[in-house]
Amino acid sequence: MTGPIKSTFCDIETVSCVLGLSVDRIYELVESGRYLWVWNVTAGASGRRELRFWAREINDPAAVSNFTLDTVIEAAVPRRNHIRGQYNGLRNWEFRQLLRLSKPALHNLRRELCIRGRRRHLFVPRAKLERFFRRRWLGNLDSDIGKMPRRKTKDHKLKN
Repeated sequence: MTGPIKSTFCDIETVSCVLGLSVDRIYELVESGRYLWVWNVTAGASGRRELRFWAREINDPAAVSNFTLDTVIEAAVPRRNHIRGQYNGLRNWEFRQLLRLSKPALHNLRRELCIRGRRRHLFVPRAKLERFFRRRWLGNLDSDIGKMPRRKTKDHKLKN
């Protein structure tokens, strides 16, 4: 690895470049359990999986191997209710930047995230953020979203 990833979460292409491995190999490593802190942020009915990796695990896997999901959520999403004038959660644009989502992808997640507010003041409450991270974590064996498909095509779309 040439240097640490600076953002909190990164996509599979970034992980592929940093580790010098193919995207297919990264998928195999995820499916085998090599990477624990990975989320499927796919929005809508798309068959393509949009994975987000916690950069701290990519940068130093041993440092986060004993973390719990609660610990990871606390590290990734700051609590703000102790700061006067702040709400406990993230603004729409902060959440989008955190997970490196496109505007259309975030729009498709609006209902699940229960985004509140008007136009330029959209907000995602912390409780909804925590639920999102728990539900979409690939280590969550109870979630259909977290489960990895058994077969994939060359462009990583689900096969029926």
